[in-house]
Amino acid sequence: MKFRKILSTLLAAALMCGMLCTAAFAEEGDTAAPGAEAGETVSNTSVTDPAEGTDPAEGTDPAEGTDPAEGTDPAEGTDPAEGTDPAEGTDPAEGTDPAEGTDPAESTDPAESTDPAESTDPAESTDPAESTDPVVTVDEIPAEGTALAASQSITVDGTAVEFAAYALLDENGNLTNYVKLRDVAVAINGTDAQFEVGFDGSILLTTKTAYSGAADTATPFSGDHPYKGGAQTVKVDGKDVAMTAITLYDENGGGYNYFKLRDLGAVLGFTVGYSNETGISITTSAAE
Repeated sequence: MKFRKILSTLLAAALMCGMLCTAAFAEEGDTAAPGAEAGETVSNTSVTDPAEGTDPAEGTDPAEGTDPAEGTDPAEGTDPAEGTDPAEGTDPAEGTDPAEGTDPAESTDPAESTDPAESTDPAESTDPAESTDPVVTVDEIPAEGTALAASQSITVDGTAVEFAAYALLDENGNLTNYVKLRDVAVAINGTDAQFEVGFDGSILLTTKTAYSGAADTATPFSGDHPYKGGAQTVKVDGKDVAMTAITLYDENGGGYNYFKLRDLGAVLGFTVGYSNETGISITTSAAE
């Protein structure tokens, strides 16, 4: 009886051992021999099946993680139409359009800043008719009084000429000489400074024109003589020029006009000088 129990136990153990061995061999065969499914390494589980864990359609499909249409699509991140479109950031029509910032019609238009008609028009700044007009100062003298006879020898271009001059004595005892206008016209007639004398209610002087009056300009009086004087306007080549003058009248009311020699030289174009050796001199032409 005991023998049967022992035998039954041994048979059961042997059966169990055989089943364990069979299971072990089955597991080793699964890992060593190529299986029916290509690429299977341990079992048919879904843990390491490349179709699940490494299928490029799921984990590395460029359509999901690296699809340039999403992460690096130049249409989104670097599309020049958005970030660097010259039509927005550097369009010369906005930031550097010369029509706005450097239009020469605004900042350098010569018609505004350098128009010669404004700043350099010779008709304004260098017109000889304006800048070379004679400047004569009118002296204040008594309206009337006595003129002192003062014959004066004056050298005209080196030749001595006797003038029947008159002088006024000022409050300081100084004498100012006045010469008769027609005497000067006769003395320089035929020179570069010759001039004509006329009258139409006022005295008319025409420069560079020969004197046509009488050569004898003697007055019907001599010695000291009453005068009336002050500013007198004379037309010189059609322009009014005010000068200091005295007028002496004869017994018939005829007037004889006397002017300062330097004033006549300024308006008629001759030079008046003085030296201790030669006294008063007149030069009718410019030095060569």
